[in-house]
Order: sequence, then C-alpha cells, then structure tokens
Amino acid sequence: MSCRDALSLTRADAAWWAGRPGDCIDVLERAYPAYVATGNRARAGCVALSLAREYAGRLAHTVASGWLKRATRLLEAEPEGAEHAYLYARRSALALSAGYLDEAIELAQKSISLGQRLGDRNVEALGLVNKGMALVKANSPRASPSSTRRPSPPSAVSSARSG
Repeated sequence: MSCRDALSLTRADAAWWAGRPGDCIDVLERAYPAYVATGNRARAGCVALSLAREYAGRLAHTVASGWLKRATRLLEAEPEGAEHAYLYARRSALALSAGYLDEAIELAQKSISLGQRLGDRNVEALGLVNKGMALVKANSPRASPSSTRRPSPPSAVSSARSG
C-alpha cells in the first residue's frame, strides 16, 4: 500500500490537481491531528511529509522544515514502510538542493530500493529522479555515490579544446 492511499490524501491530491494548493494544505492540516489522535503514526508521518513538500513549494522553508522534523520523529519508531521511502526521497531532494550530492544519491537509492521492495512505483520514480538529478549535477554518468568527481572529457571534446 502506498503512503498516498488514504481518503484524506486523495482529497488533498484532488485539490492540488484542481489548481487549489491552499485547499490541499487545508485538507492535510486537518488530517494530521486526526491521524495523531488515533495513534496512526505512519499515516501522520505521511501527511507531515506531504505538508513539508507543499510548504517547500511555497518557499516557506522554516514551516517545511518543521513538518519534516515531525515526520521524522513519527516514523523513527515505526517499522520500515512506504512512508520511510518517501522520507528518504524528501531528504534526498533537500540534500540535492543543498549541494550534498553523495548524500542525495545515497538517500535516493534507499528510496528506490525500498520502493522496489514494497512495490511502490511512485516513490521509486521519485528516487530515480533525485538520483538522476544528483548525478547530472555532479556531471557524472556513473551510478555510484563516490562518482561526484568531474569525469575527464571524451577524446573528441579534448581534441576540440586543444585546437
């Protein structure tokens, strides 16, 4: 089961796709305390991750950071599930934007692997996108976290540069 399967998350997604991101945040902010109150920490963590993403998209980085910390605390004691894969993907995106490419690649790979193991193709795709962007940003076609060094140019490029 995906982190995004709950009815409240479906409503939040519908609001977002309808071009009403404010309504999306409202739905998520109402769902969060309901999941906490019922003791559903994994689902509350998923909602907190969604809120972190939405606030980051609005450039409200302090608020986004607070939601990410809530999600992390909620998921720490939970068995590893789809929510953790989304947490890895979110942390990978943050590491990428901060320029920590090795960390971004490592976290992306964790989200890819967990997504594959759980059959969650959405988070697997997020991980692949983050990993690909980190590799491109590192200017490296290799798929290893230690590959953030700039590779030597192909011989045709070297010839063109030398005249």
